[in-house]
Amino acid sequence: MPSFKSAVLALAATFPMLSLAESTIEYNYVQASFAKSQMDSPYSEDTESTTGTAFTLKKDLGYKVVAGLTGRFLELKERFEEEDTRYGADLDQRTLTVSLDRYFEVSPTFHIVPGLSYSEIKTDLVTKFQRTDVEFFYDVSSVTYTNSSAFNLMTRYRLSEGSPFELSGTVSYATGEEEDSVILDLSAEVNISDIVSGRFSVRQDFESDYPEYLYSVRVYF
Repeated sequence: MPSFKSAVLALAATFPMLSLAESTIEYNYVQASFAKSQMDSPYSEDTESTTGTAFTLKKDLGYKVVAGLTGRFLELKERFEEEDTRYGADLDQRTLTVSLDRYFEVSPTFHIVPGLSYSEIKTDLVTKFQRTDVEFFYDVSSVTYTNSSAFNLMTRYRLSEGSPFELSGTVSYATGEEEDSVILDLSAEVNISDIVSGRFSVRQDFESDYPEYLYSVRVYF
């Protein structure tokens, strides 16, 4: 029968296998995100809550070069009513982004990741107007296409080689058909297994007054 001492030594030897996460910073993953933010109303100075989803695929191509593809879907449904008038707006925005990054390993737990990205944006907007006193109603639909290019500088930092916690921050300078903007993204990630992690991010576009909050699940492969 094994002694208490040998049992303790065996348990200590297997303890690293019980760690919540691998220590390396990985770049091969798929990610699903749910976003909540605010948007200016088309009709007034009020703000409306918006929701969005995003799906991201990242692949390490070798030589520390990472390619990315993101599809983003944003929805806004607004209703505004006066005594005899009703207004409405239904906005659907679709964004497809391709990116190319190059990471530099300052240490096993700290990476610097500069990169470039390009986005194509399609926005469908339906505005509605109704006079309830005279039964008058109309709606107007519009579709706009815009694009944007961005330079991104990200840092990824794992608290220690055995830690499941990672912090990351990204500063982006975007330019395109709309106004140039600077975007700051701060994220915290915790690995709940060797391949699955949960992330929380705060994203602030300095051309907007409202931050965006993202809740994500990332699966590494």
